[in-house]
Amino acid sequence: MVPGAIVGGVLITVTGKYKPLLVAGFILMAVGMGLFTMLDDRTNTVRWVIYQVILALGSGIFLIATLPVVLASLPESDVATATATWAFLRSFGSIWCVSIPSAVFNSRFTDLVGRIASPQLRGVLVGGGAYQLATKAFMESLDDTPVVKAQVVSVYVDSLKLVWQVGIAFAALGVPLSLLIRSLALRDELNAEFGLEETRTENVEEVRVQ
Repeated sequence: MVPGAIVGGVLITVTGKYKPLLVAGFILMAVGMGLFTMLDDRTNTVRWVIYQVILALGSGIFLIATLPVVLASLPESDVATATATWAFLRSFGSIWCVSIPSAVFNSRFTDLVGRIASPQLRGVLVGGGAYQLATKAFMESLDDTPVVKAQVVSVYVDSLKLVWQVGIAFAALGVPLSLLIRSLALRDELNAEFGLEETRTENVEEVRVQ
């Protein structure tokens, strides 16, 4: 994600345009999550690494391109407040980026848990248990029962597939919404003295009074 943010920041600096990068970020995110739907327990390392790189690039470009969208139309006196608000909303949104996928995953897993032959294991994995137990150690604990392990893995794969499909919908929705954003010219000169003139005047008046 960080390399994607760096690339996006450099391109915005060079071109002065943010709208194409915002659209590209959403497209890369949709493509990345679409590729994720192809993952299963037989996917080799090279493929899933490449898929993650694509999604990370899209996410990084998207994140860095949203700030110019907010600041482009504002006067410099509002930049600090707008940036703080943007940072807060981004952090608030990240909460839903965890809550929504986990809710989708748990719901889908509960629907498919009947495919697991072991009643005891089904009882452990429902109600959010599968989300908490998605670890290498848990999978290795099932090595003694390969048939049951294969059933558990298949349910995990299909549950995650729905998570990626929901993610595709959100990313794809961002593309037309990005196209509706106005393209404004970014400032190439910085007025770094806003708010300083009043302070200087007050200092001069204080000296005169003394």
